[in-house]
Amino acid sequence: IITNFPPEAIEYAHGGTTPISTLSVPAPSYAFACAVDPSSGNLAVTQDAGVSVYQDAQGTPSTYTDWAEPMRCSYDDSGNLFANTSDQLTELSKGSSGFIIMNFSKNETALSNVQWDGKYLAVEGRPGFGKKGAPAPMYRASVSGSTATIIHTLTLEVPRQKPDTTGSWIADHMIAQPVDRGKHVAIWAYPKGGNPLTLIPMTGRDIRATMAATVSLAH
Repeated sequence: IITNFPPEAIEYAHGGTTPISTLSVPAPSYAFACAVDPSSGNLAVTQDAGVSVYQDAQGTPSTYTDWAEPMRCSYDDSGNLFANTSDQLTELSKGSSGFIIMNFSKNETALSNVQWDGKYLAVEGRPGFGKKGAPAPMYRASVSGSTATIIHTLTLEVPRQKPDTTGSWIADHMIAQPVDRGKHVAIWAYPKGGNPLTLIPMTGRDIRATMAATVSLAH
């Protein structure tokens, strides 16, 4: 599933190139990112006006407008939904009626991404925050109630390339993310981080602003 502008969420079959379903996002809004609940099949879409959740990834969504401009979102295995703004980490616990602001043990005011890695919540900072040219930090945090406590910090180094504030994706002990203004996709070992295992050039089209990467594991 990808998000698009005009605001909509578009679903493709595994390996497919033709959309099989399209959902409209409540206007006026931009669709930023999306996540699927593995426990229910619900679809969450972040937008500048809040977060919309579609039951069974269809129909009219329930929209939560607790705050403005959530950026990324991710479900854990139990159906709890996490989302981040540029300076806050929030949670819509399964069965609750609204998001809460989480207590995050890192005083990070430049969050760019959040995702569930199967055991911990991976919260990504912005590259260069606090020090020009610094790599993007990523914090693995255990979640208990409304508190996310960091248990491990890693960095995503990008030698000779420009790091970007874009969406990364964790799968199969690896993490992928566009770098260098979308001209490459970097692959790191996860949760080791450090220097990338490889840099994959983006070729075949005019690259201007690749915003995120998704890994679709082969069956």
